[in-house]
This record gives sequence, structure tokens and C-alpha cells, in this order.
Amino acid sequence: NEKAAMQVREYLRNTRMLSLSMCEKYGMGVSKQSYPTSGRDAKWVEEVCITFPWINTRQFTPTPSGSGSDSGLNEGDSLEQEQRYEIVRIKHRAMLTKGKQRMMPSGGQWGFFGWHLVNPSMPKTTTPDDSNDNSAKTNTGKGIVITEGEYDTIAVAEAIDHYCSNKSNTSNNSSKIQDLDLKSLPVVSLPNGCGSLPDDLLPRLESFTKIYLWLDFDSSGMAAATAFAKKLGIHRCFIVRPAKRQPDVKMIEETLRGLELDIDIDILDSLDKFSTNFLKDANDYLRNGMITHKGYVLGSNGHNSDNSDSVLGTNIKIYNEAVYSRNTSVMVDMLVNAESIRHEKILTFADMKQEV
Repeated sequence: NEKAAMQVREYLRNTRMLSLSMCEKYGMGVSKQSYPTSGRDAKWVEEVCITFPWINTRQFTPTPSGSGSDSGLNEGDSLEQEQRYEIVRIKHRAMLTKGKQRMMPSGGQWGFFGWHLVNPSMPKTTTPDDSNDNSAKTNTGKGIVITEGEYDTIAVAEAIDHYCSNKSNTSNNSSKIQDLDLKSLPVVSLPNGCGSLPDDLLPRLESFTKIYLWLDFDSSGMAAATAFAKKLGIHRCFIVRPAKRQPDVKMIEETLRGLELDIDIDILDSLDKFSTNFLKDANDYLRNGMITHKGYVLGSNGHNSDNSDSVLGTNIKIYNEAVYSRNTSVMVDMLVNAESIRHEKILTFADMKQEV
């Protein structure tokens, strides 16, 4: 209902700090599901949920025009138009409790969140026959970003979109950014966290020459990234690592002073215990240090620090935009500096001869 939808919009905008337009682009929605409580007096309680569609590509077999087929194709339709997307499953995740989630239908197919935004005609690899064709060469080396969770997918997509649309952005990694082709870089999410890369989905990734694994920066996320790289081929996988300097209170204070805004610096006092903590994922990097519409400063653990004396105004809006730009720039740098996986040791013939 409308009340649940308003709650979700409020949560996405002011806790997750995600734009509703990007959430809509990825097909997120709202539902209500009942989950059991724990304890002796356990009962079923209805929860407001956010929905995330798992999407696959559905291939249509072209048929002659006028054959009566319901494929929807007309004479002159291109091969690209023969590809359509279908929602194969939907994840219902309780808005306020991560552990309460349900995949529907039960036992359905696997799919990637955000797969419908992957250009159906990409990637194209160069073959020996067209190795001298410049138009073919421009389509090689296509990449894709895979994140651990849906909120991280939205955060990375926003960072890329903001960076590409902000002409004033400058980076020491400009050549790497150009090679990465940010504008056409799709971002998708694993179906169900860092333990979920089903074999059924591997064929979808076969043609990509560069796969950027942006998993959580905890031990389980980093271990999964290495395992997935071996599963997908270490020659084409790059693991995103935490930024060398994470956004902290000092950086936020510098932002305030640089903008010469009339915002009491005391508003940041309670942020100290948050932003010195470990930034776990992409969504943390996007939202860290931003002030919500209620006058809260959002810390890296996703909780709001109460600063009831602060007020929402033009200055806070300017501040948030500056912090957002800084955070997205940091995230793009993290992406372009993703590290390749190396074999622990590669023996040459000379090495093996010596070993013998």
C-alpha cells in the first residue's frame, strides 16, 4: 500500500542514501511478507519488504513474418530485438531486518539483479577474421562489475553515473578510467550474497573479458572474491580493495571548511565513533559522512547519530552534494585500481629442470 511505499522511499533516500531514480531503473519494489518471531511466544508478523528481481535473458526464435507467431518480432527486427528479459525470481527482503528474506517462487531459477541493464549486444570479442577491423576492436575488452548485494549494486552504479556526468571530475587515474570505459560498464549483484555464484549463471559471464568483483571488505567477502576469481578465470578477474584513505571525520571537516558553510562543526562530534570504523561495503562508501534530512550524520555502520539541534537547509544540501561527489570519486578510484589475481608461483621450463 501507499504507506509501505512511503516508508521504503524514506529508507532508501535517507538511510541508504540511494536515489529513487536509480532504484527504479533496477526494478526495485515494495511488498509485505509475514515472518515468524523467535522465542516461546513465537508468532507470524507482517514486515514491509523491498523486492529485488532476479533477471535472465530470454531468447526468441525468429519466425517468418505473417506466420502467426506470438514472438512479437516484425520483419526487419534486429537480432538485438530478439532478446528480451524475464524476471525469473524475486527476493523479498524485510526493510529493517536483513535476515528476514524470501525468494519467490521457491525453487525457481537463478538470475542476476540488474541483468536487464547489460547491453544485449555486448561484449563482442575480436576474431582472427576481423582482427584488422577497427570497428571490431572498439568493442573488445568489455567488462562487468559484480557486487555482493543489491544496495551495493545501486551504490556503485550511482558512483559511476555521477562521475561520468560530472565534467569537473579529475583523477590521477584518467588513463585507466578511459580504458575501463565507465559509461558502458554494467553493474549487477550476486543472487544471494558472497556464497552465491551458481553454476547456472556462469554461461552469462563467459564473453566478458574483464570481471570486477566488488564484494564486502570483510574476511568472508574477500575469501569469496578470490574463490570466484578462480571459478571465473583469474586472467579476467579484478578484485576491488578498500581505499587507502577511508573517508573520516577530518576529511568531513575539511569539506565543511572548504565550502565555508555556516554549519556548526559540533554536528560531527558523534560521527567520530562511526567513521573511524571499518567501511564494509560499497553502500558504506557512498553514504559515509552525509547528513540526512532530519539533521543526522550518517556513519559507516548505517546508523544515524542524533543531532537534534541541527536543521535542514541549503547549507546541508550543499554539504551533502560535496560529500557525495567526494565519495563517488573515491569509489571510482577503487574500481579502476582493482587488483588482478596472481598465481602464487609459475614455474618456467628452466625452473622445472632445476627442480628435477
